[in-house]
Amino acid sequence: MRLGEIGAPTGRKAIESLEKLLSEVVSDIPESTKEKARDPEAAARGLAASAARRAAVLTGALALPPGPLGVLTIIPDLVAVWRCQAQLVADIAAVYGKSDRLDKGLMTYCLFRHVSSDAVKDIVARCGERMVVSPMTIITLYRILRMVVGDFLSLMAGRFMVRWLPIIGIASVAAYSYRDTKRVGDTAIETFAGNIEPAPKHRRHGKKSA
Repeated sequence: MRLGEIGAPTGRKAIESLEKLLSEVVSDIPESTKEKARDPEAAARGLAASAARRAAVLTGALALPPGPLGVLTIIPDLVAVWRCQAQLVADIAAVYGKSDRLDKGLMTYCLFRHVSSDAVKDIVARCGERMVVSPMTIITLYRILRMVVGDFLSLMAGRFMVRWLPIIGIASVAAYSYRDTKRVGDTAIETFAGNIEPAPKHRRHGKKSA
C-alpha cells in the first residue's frame, strides 16, 4: 500500500504546512532557565539525554492510537519533538553562556544539520576555531526549510507505515525520536563549544569610509 493511497499528508499543501510549522519553531526561540555551567559539556550531555527521553515518551504516547487515528498524530508528533529539541538547543546555549548568540539561523542549523546537511551548510562557516554565522533573511530561511521538509516527508512515509503496527511501531518511532534528539544535542554542543561570530557586514559600494 502506498502512502498516497491511505490519505497521509503529501503534496504541496503538506510541504507548505510543514514549512510554516518549521518557520514558527525556529523563529520562536524559547527562553532558558539554565545558567552558565562550570562544566558546560557535562551539563549539556545531561540535558540532551533528558530531552531525548522526553522526546521518546512524547512520540510513543502519540503513536498509541492504532491505524488511521495514529496517522493523524504524525504532524503533532513532529511539532512536539521539534519544540522539545528547540528547548534543548536553547538550554545548551545557556549552559555555555551563549544565549545571546542563538538566533533562528543557529537554531535551524542545530535542529536540522543531521537531517539535511546540504540545506544548512551555508548557515555556518568554519574558519579555524571560529564559527562564522551568516545572516538569515526570510527568503534564505524558507529556501532552507523547503529542502529540510523534502527530507522530512521521506521520514514521514516511514512513520506513517509503522503507525499501523502495534507495539513494534510505537517502539520504532520512539527510538527514532530518542536518537534524533541526541543528534540535535550533539550538534548544539559542537556549535556552542566553539567561538561563534556573526558574518562581517559587507560595505556598500560607493560609500566612503570615515
